[in-house]
Amino acid sequence: DIELVSILAKLTVTAIENLRLSRQRQENARIRTLFEQYVSPEVARMLLDQGDAMMELGTIQTLTVLFADIRNYTLLVQNLSLPDLREFLDAFFEMFTRVVYDHKGTLDKFMGDGALVIFGAPCEHENPAEAAVNTGKETVHRFRSLRQRYAQRNELFLDIGLGIGISSGEMFIGNLGSRERFDYTVVGPDVNSAQRLASGTDGDKVLCTDLVRRACRRITPRSPAATMQLKGFAEPIIVHEVELDG
Repeated sequence: DIELVSILAKLTVTAIENLRLSRQRQENARIRTLFEQYVSPEVARMLLDQGDAMMELGTIQTLTVLFADIRNYTLLVQNLSLPDLREFLDAFFEMFTRVVYDHKGTLDKFMGDGALVIFGAPCEHENPAEAAVNTGKETVHRFRSLRQRYAQRNELFLDIGLGIGISSGEMFIGNLGSRERFDYTVVGPDVNSAQRLASGTDGDKVLCTDLVRRACRRITPRSPAATMQLKGFAEPIIVHEVELDG
């Protein structure tokens, strides 16, 4: 009888432990799904795997960043209802996120009508610059289809465009903020130059710096390089417009 009770007790303990582990896995899956609605899957994994150690993450690396910006967006804000505006932005960001993840980019954040993407961290990439340029090209093609679809409802959409700026260089990547609220992001001059390139385009264009162009083996410039003076930069930089069909 004592041996039988011992066996039953062990079985009970095992069943309880299996139930606890099952609930823990379900909770981790729920938390991961929740995180991935706000951060990229790579960052979500880091948060779950490293916990408090995430607060100390931060390093200087050579990375590539892509900034996308909807041109003439103010026209939509002034003339569309808020529900219609939100529907369009949701459709755009849904498309954009899918393209970014297909090219193994890390979606850093959405910023109003724009978005910032990192290539090369936290996950390594064979050629971050080329992945960023290919992401930009595919995004523009899909944006054109999206714009055409919405223009069938309202011709205002024919007046918007998409500017994409891509830059490579040394930048800080890690956590910024406080223990109450932090942001895993990138900081550096090349982050600013990507944003300036995106906001400086006049239509559906992908612009990149000379360092990005030289790192791309299979990317064709649309025209000869140009020299641009970006706002906030002391010196002009060499800029290439990417051939979208090449």
